[in-house]
Order: sequence, then structure tokens, then C-alpha cells
Amino acid sequence: MPSSRSRSGGDFAILAGIIAGEPWIASHFRNPSIFKHGRAFGRMFHTPRKVTAPLRDPCLRLVHALAERSHLLDRPHGLSGDLVPMLSRVAAYAGRWLRGPESWRPPSGLSPEESWSDLLRHLFAEWPLPAFFDSAWRVRGELWAPERDWFCHLARGGSWRKAAGFPMSISGRAIHLAMQAPETMTVRQALWRGLLVSLDASPALIDAVLAHDFIRERDHDDVWTRLLAKVAGARGFDPRAFGVIADVILELLHHDHVKRACLLVALPLGDLMRHAFGRWQSLLDAALMEGIRFRDHDLTRASLRADLRAMTDAAWAPMPDAEPYEIVCAMGTEQPSVWTFRERLSHAQLMAEGRELRHCVAGYWHRCQTGRSAIFSLRQHQPAISGFRHVARLTIEVDRVSRRIIQARGKQNRWPEEFEYQLLTRWANARSLVLAV
Repeated sequence: MPSSRSRSGGDFAILAGIIAGEPWIASHFRNPSIFKHGRAFGRMFHTPRKVTAPLRDPCLRLVHALAERSHLLDRPHGLSGDLVPMLSRVAAYAGRWLRGPESWRPPSGLSPEESWSDLLRHLFAEWPLPAFFDSAWRVRGELWAPERDWFCHLARGGSWRKAAGFPMSISGRAIHLAMQAPETMTVRQALWRGLLVSLDASPALIDAVLAHDFIRERDHDDVWTRLLAKVAGARGFDPRAFGVIADVILELLHHDHVKRACLLVALPLGDLMRHAFGRWQSLLDAALMEGIRFRDHDLTRASLRADLRAMTDAAWAPMPDAEPYEIVCAMGTEQPSVWTFRERLSHAQLMAEGRELRHCVAGYWHRCQTGRSAIFSLRQHQPAISGFRHVARLTIEVDRVSRRIIQARGKQNRWPEEFEYQLLTRWANARSLVLAV
């Protein structure tokens, strides 16, 4: 491979061989930076795969150009850790190159970051683009991403409105303001910043929004647009409360509860805040009840909510030999019901059980996760009356080691009724459990 740096010329030749799928020996590298890139390319091209096969030739062309006309490969810099993944993404878009890397002639004296930006514009751009658009090539995940599509579309002079997948809830004024975003921002941060500035949001609120995880979301932009308009237009809104609300909405969207998220965002801001703070407070109370301690109880602190969210997502393996058990029988003169004993296997299920029966079983999640206890629910289904609805009647705690039933409580911690106790006895006998209540 041609190179003006003879010390690294052999290293570049090895790098080209790695991309071509040739075997290589690590000790043959002399330049540590090129060696790191070689390892990254080796992981990508070692095994022939359908997705990477089309990337070999454009990657070779890019590496040749970088080796001859920049120090991006042979010196450490701020982009070093992401350089090979970024090159693979640029290679995936080779079909949209306007000019080949062979004709790239960067000005002398550029920093590595400036060289990278100049290369992108040489390959893709007919029109100038703000520097923050370079972040599109650092977006992880699939080789093809909306941000990279937007980069190519706008670089050819296309309009935002005609860009594939562009959020239509972003106004024209917001787009104009987004184009003035600092170069340190990502593309999506720039868009949401433009929207917030167009809504006259305070600097503190803008900082709080741009620091939140929802910025990376690619769906449901209409939901976030309505939420941002609501909080930006509220006089006296505390920016620290934005994360409290946004985390609840984000959790609902991640679980495909889009309608529920829309209903919450449509609430008056006061009601929305009470719901959001109440949600996190209930999780905090359940954790404190279990003896878990936190640095403080400030729900506006993102790390506390992250800990509480991890608790909510907590799940555990089912207890051995305790599969769901059904009994079909009638209580008194009622129509026959289907009575089902089923284990609760996540903190979210325990929370739902606790809300339905108004007791504190949500606080038992840590016992279940550590293998001390198993929680079961006795539910009644009356097909002739309630359709598909299953009504919780009892929550049962079983010691996993001894297989002893140590607690059984109904709504508001009431004791089991006589008929429920009979069902409990039948279930215990069927599953080899010891009834100790």
C-alpha cells in the first residue's frame, strides 16, 4: 500500500490484507494504533458473512485514502475508538458516494477530526452541512440508520420534510433553529433543541431534555413533541421534574403501551406530575420496605430512578415443580369458576398484584430474586359472568427451600375464607407443599 510514512507502510499492507480476508500475525505490526484498527477489522472480516461481504472493497478504498492523506489510522485521537465502525458505516453507503475516496485531497494541517469531517463531505456532499451532522456516523446499531439517511439526503440539497423517516411533528421554525445547534450535539439533540428554542423553553429545561435517554428514541416523536410543548409552556415548571415524567412515558412506550402514554401526556400537567411522582414513590416505598437503602430519596435524581427501574424489571426463574394449577368448582350457589394458582415471576407482576389486592407484596421482589421465596396468586375466573376477567383472591408466599406455605392473604391483608382455604389445601397436596398457615 502506498504511504509517505515508511515505518507504517508495512502495517497498512497488513491492514489491507486483513480486510481482504488474509491471515495475519499480530507481532508483525509496528504501529500500535494501526494494530488496534487491524484487530477491529479482523473481527469484522475474519468470517465470511453476507452483511460484510459488500463492505470489503469500499473499506479497502477508504483505508488506502486515509493511509496516504491523513493520520487518522496511524495516530491516536478522539475518534480512534470508533473509527473502524464508522468506516464500515460509510462503506455501507458506498452506493450514495458522489465522489470516490481516491480523489480526496484534504487541506494540510487539519486535525484528525477535521480530516474525518472533510472526508465525509467529499464523499457525500454537494451542499454544506452543519458540523453536528457528523455524529450521524457514530450512531450505533444497524449499518443503515435514519440519521445517516438524513445526512446523505441533506448533503445533496434535499429538504428536511422529504427526508425518509423525518419526524413530521417538528415545525419549520424548529428545523431552522436546529441547523444552528453546536457541533458537539447529535442530530437528534439538535432537532429537539430546535423545537425547545422555538417554544421559548428555558436554558435549564433544554439542558434537562437533551440529557435524557429519550433523545435516542426513533419512534413516537409526536408523543414527545406534545410533552415538550406542555412542559415548555408551563409557567414555573421545575426542569428537574422532566426526567421524572419522561421516564414513565419512556417505560410505557418500551412496553408498547402507546395508548396509555398518549393518555398520560394529554392530562393536565399537574395530574401528569402527580402520576409520575406517585409511580416512582411507590417503587421507592417498596424498596425501603424490603430494607434497601439509597443515598437519598430525591426522585428527581436520575440515578435513583435508574435503580428503581432496575427493580421493576427484576425477574426470576420459577420455583421447581410448581407449574400453574387449575381447579374448576363452584363456591356455594355460584356458577362454577376456574380457580388458578400461578406464580408471579417479576417485580412488575408483584406490583400489579399489590395494587389489585391493596397489600405490600411488591416489597417481596428481593426475596424472590434471591431465591428465598416464591409468590403465587390464586385467581378466580367466572366465564358466565366476567368474560375474560380474572379476579385476584389470594396472594401466597412459599419458602422455596422447605416448600412451606408461610403466608396467604386476600384483599387488604384479610385471612383466607373457608372455601379459599380448601382450595389452598388441594393445591398444596397436588404440588407437595406444606401448608403452615
